[in-house]
Amino acid sequence: MRAGAVVLLLAFVLTASAAKADPFYECERKLSIQGCTEVIEQNEFSFEQKRRAFYNRGYAHEAQ
Repeated sequence: MRAGAVVLLLAFVLTASAAKADPFYECERKLSIQGCTEVIEQNEFSFEQKRRAFYNRGYAHEAQ
């Protein structure tokens, strides 16, 4: 049972770290205002991604 808990915890940590590394992924989930703001402020994203980030950030504000 302990091994199962460790594996489950490890999977959760890896998923959380992967999502945190990609602000566009978090923004697309429409849950992270901070992730959308990072997408808008960084120059590495396309105009379309930034447009979606503006929309998703507004959606996240309304959901709170």
